[in-house]
Amino acid sequence: MTMNAEMLSFEVENFKSFEKSRILFSPLNVIVGPNGSGKTNLLESIKLAFDCVNYRGPTDYPFVPFWGYNNAVYRSESGRNIHFKFEFHVLEYDILYEQLVTGEGGSLRFLEEKVLVKDYLELRRAGSKLTIQYFPEFFKTISADVTLMNNNRKERNMEIRRDEEKKGKTTFESSQNYTVLDESRSIFAVDIYHSYFGNETRKERSYDLFEIHTNPVNDKIAYMRGIPIVLPIHMEKLNNRIHKRIPLLDVYDFFRNDPLYLFSYLGSSRSTAKVKKKNLLLRHNFIYEMKKPVPLNYNSEGAVNGEWAVAWLFKTFNEQGKFSERIQRTMEDLFPGWKLGFKLTDEGNIILKVLDESIPGSSFELYAPSLPDGFFKILLVLIALEAKPSLLMIDELENSLHDTAIQYILDSIRESGVYTIISTHSPLVINSTNLEELRILENTANHSTVRSVTDPDSTKKKLVELGITPSESWLYGELV
Repeated sequence: MTMNAEMLSFEVENFKSFEKSRILFSPLNVIVGPNGSGKTNLLESIKLAFDCVNYRGPTDYPFVPFWGYNNAVYRSESGRNIHFKFEFHVLEYDILYEQLVTGEGGSLRFLEEKVLVKDYLELRRAGSKLTIQYFPEFFKTISADVTLMNNNRKERNMEIRRDEEKKGKTTFESSQNYTVLDESRSIFAVDIYHSYFGNETRKERSYDLFEIHTNPVNDKIAYMRGIPIVLPIHMEKLNNRIHKRIPLLDVYDFFRNDPLYLFSYLGSSRSTAKVKKKNLLLRHNFIYEMKKPVPLNYNSEGAVNGEWAVAWLFKTFNEQGKFSERIQRTMEDLFPGWKLGFKLTDEGNIILKVLDESIPGSSFELYAPSLPDGFFKILLVLIALEAKPSLLMIDELENSLHDTAIQYILDSIRESGVYTIISTHSPLVINSTNLEELRILENTANHSTVRSVTDPDSTKKKLVELGITPSESWLYGELV
């Protein structure tokens, strides 16, 4: 899968062992470092940024996994605020998204938030206040389009329109301020975001006009008036038809999870069980959950775990009538003679099973107690790849895997096109990774920092001359 939003970098400030650090991204990123250097903390910081964007209410408090905000913030100083920043490239557009949040007092608050489309516009929130700032050249181009202005006037509230005419206004102001936002919700929250990116007023142009509504449910007047936002769009020809893409929609799609109605209509012809998880953080203990019976009507309620993996695999198998080509091929390559399947129990549970035909002339069923941990680990990663997340994170990939399987999984990840971050301290993983994919974590004075190999090509030549592996160079502290 080719991602629409290419993630260039991530910056974290005041989270656990990170006072402030920035990581540059490639499609595959392998985080190496000794125990306690902050590898898992880095993965959790990215997940937390996603969780804040997807926050829906008090029961969805994103700091619960840390036993409260105090355990998530740097040095447990609850007076600090946590800051995340992402840089993206979408088509020809450079886009920045950042959030400054606090969870002090048991509730999530967005203190600041910014979305910047370079050379076009900036959306900046401070608490409940939203500021829309257009850049001069882009705004000048928009203002010159009389048709756009006239169309917008017809769609806005009559009273507002007359008021503008009296003042002699013929265009939008280049800077606008509105106090409309719920401080506990991201500007990428579903109900907020769709209200200002969901109603198009122009078609097939190089930019488009949308409206933001203060309260689309309860305030009908505000819903009619809205707040005008002009955005760039990209025209492209697909299958002999002109399509348009709005780069901010790609960034929105990167962060947002679709509503979770996992198996409400499982087996129904009108199934609505198409669930997209935008970030997946895989932990090794998930494989033990995959060995358990999973209820047929299992609902993950947003959680990603081993039970979710089994339920997702069963659902997609039911819908497609077969396993994906990637899973089929992996079974044939790594487990020849094994055929993956399911058993439905009388109690209505799903159990993974394997039909073993590796010995000619014999066939028998294998269940969890007879299957190796590595089998479940490989299957877990493959399921995650098939779910096509925006970002896949794997904590300690090497657990339960032989070096051949590790190399196979890394190749599968590269082939999938899914942006992936792996944490490891395994020489096997390091030696199976390209130097340009390595990110080295260090912890000094209780502060984690991350860096890349400065010159991968010259480092490769040096390692060959010295006759040592990348992992040996890293263990001796010489991998720079």
